[in-house]
Amino acid sequence: MNVVQAALAVGVEHAVKCSVWGASTDASIARRRDHARIENVLATSGLGYTLLRPQAFMQNNMLLYAPAIKKTGRFGSSHGSGGVAMVDVRDIAAVAAKIAAAPFEQFVTDHRAAYR
Repeated sequence: MNVVQAALAVGVEHAVKCSVWGASTDASIARRRDHARIENVLATSGLGYTLLRPQAFMQNNMLLYAPAIKKTGRFGSSHGSGGVAMVDVRDIAAVAAKIAAAPFEQFVTDHRAAYR
């Protein structure tokens, strides 16, 4: 991808990518396949990288749920008994900034297998 090639050309040593939960080349959702393709380019580029894969941003859902929350103090969803790991976009940004500022001081591992 052009951005990875450009980063390498100017000497970037480490990239932080905000990907998506469930990114996979065989995912049923196109956006997840698109992110997986970018992840694969990073993985084979020689560039150091960290992938952040949040499942759901609180800000995306709270506007949708605001009327129910106002009326009942609660909200429901179609997730059944399954959980959703909502995260605040500011928390993801803070983690990305910390890693970008000092990528080699962070303990980074691959947790993708735990989410499959």
